[in-house]
Amino acid sequence: MTVTMPTTPPTPPPTSVSPTVGSPSRPTPRPNILATSTLDRVSDQRQEHQWVAEQWSSPASRVQLQWRGTYPVHGERAVSVSTADIASIAALSDAFASSILLGLLGGTAHFGLDVSSLERDSVDALVGSDTVFVSLRDGASVLHADDANLLATTSGLTTWHAKHRFCGSCGAKTQARAAGHERHCSSCNTTHFPRTDPAVIMLVADGDRAVLGRQKIWPQGMFSTLAGFVEPGESLEDAVVREVFEEVGLRCDSVTYSSSQPWPFPQSLMVGFHARAVTTELAVHPTELDDAQWFTRTKLAESRRNGRHALPLIPPPMTIARRLLDEWLDA
Repeated sequence: MTVTMPTTPPTPPPTSVSPTVGSPSRPTPRPNILATSTLDRVSDQRQEHQWVAEQWSSPASRVQLQWRGTYPVHGERAVSVSTADIASIAALSDAFASSILLGLLGGTAHFGLDVSSLERDSVDALVGSDTVFVSLRDGASVLHADDANLLATTSGLTTWHAKHRFCGSCGAKTQARAAGHERHCSSCNTTHFPRTDPAVIMLVADGDRAVLGRQKIWPQGMFSTLAGFVEPGESLEDAVVREVFEEVGLRCDSVTYSSSQPWPFPQSLMVGFHARAVTTELAVHPTELDDAQWFTRTKLAESRRNGRHALPLIPPPMTIARRLLDEWLDA
């Protein structure tokens, strides 16, 4: 299986890089874009309906809005609104029931809410007509880290709710519970939990060269690391070995964890690895990739320096694919 990676043209690389590739279980010096460690997800409190209701009623609480796949943004900050602002819109009279408690930031409660049923003028009345609406893909690289993570959480959970309105066991309607982190079927008493699909993404190297592949839908000349979804009953390391062989015909070993990145497009978690090629003759799978090639460290370093004017084009800094490349280039 192939995971679709972003097609945004690359920009200059970040200055911060990871420690030496290969060190086991190392802490990462910085989170990947869309990830942050500052959000307290209050997993215990979200089970307490009264406590959640009090947070919704607090004048300090903020609501992150999703409107038809986009989010209101001003500069590097996501534009949030108060729950009192929400109450002023008649069409959102039951907003609390459909809201999602994202967690606490600095003691302030943040909720996510899908307002796609509203017309644009009603949304503008909430956030201001001069606010820009952007997709998470477009905004992630420029948004403040906390805001990007709040929107990533909102995106993942609202997508899950939209796809799980009916019970997968008996087909009856389900109802949201636990402040938007569960859906319950009263017909068969089944509780459903949010889904995250794990996918491995890996940079496979052979000394001073690495293999990159490309998909047909990407811009001309763009190549990226290999990636694919983890299958049932499979470990992450085994998924790396399998996907590399399926996509480009290489055998690999020395699979080493790098870092991970939430990728809510729609509900994935990208788990990054480095691996060593044991064989080197490429055999590109025709339905998985359009092409795959070996690139030298010198060539990829040149692509990183030259940005969008380089060939091959490499992934933008917001992606874990680029982080893997940066780690290898700077090792």
